[in-house]
Amino acid sequence: MDSSCDDRFVRFSVATDTLSKTLQKYKNDCLEPFGLRSMHLMTLWCLWRNADGLTAGDLSRLCSVDKAFISRVTGELGELGYVDRGEERGGRGRILTLTARGREIMKKIDGILRYSVERITAGVGREQLDVFYGVLDRFRQNIDTLSENKPDGIPAGASPSDEETKAES
Repeated sequence: MDSSCDDRFVRFSVATDTLSKTLQKYKNDCLEPFGLRSMHLMTLWCLWRNADGLTAGDLSRLCSVDKAFISRVTGELGELGYVDRGEERGGRGRILTLTARGREIMKKIDGILRYSVERITAGVGREQLDVFYGVLDRFRQNIDTLSENKPDGIPAGASPSDEETKAES
C-alpha cells in the first residue's frame, strides 16, 4: 500500500477534525454569555443578514442543515427571545426574523466575529485566503461527489476481497 496516501489521509483527517472541534469550542465559549451555542450561530447570522426574514427552507439551504434541525434551533432561539416565528406568507412557510433583542445580540456577536476573523487570519494575505477557501470548496465538492456516486463512499474495487483480507491476517 502507498504510504503517502496513508499519510495524506491521516494528516487531512486530523487537521480537518481538529480544526472543526477547536472552532466549535471557540464559538461555544464566545456565545456562552448570550445563552447560545455554536449550533445557533449560523441561523442567527443568516437572519441578521436577511432583515426581511427567511423561511425554514431558506435557512436549511443557507446553513446546509435539514429542516428538522432548523425547527429545533429556531424554537430554542424563539424561547430565548431572539427569533420571531412570524406569519405565513404566500404559501412559502412562516417568515422567521430576528426580534429587537436578537438584533441587539447580533450587533455584539458581529463585533466578536469580526475580531475573531481578524485574529484567525492574521499573517495570511488575501490571495492566500482566496486559494484556501477555493481548495476547501473543491474538497467539499469532491467528497460530495464521492458520496453521491457510491452510497457507501467506497469505489468499486477499492475494498479488499475476502481472500485478500484473509491473506493479510
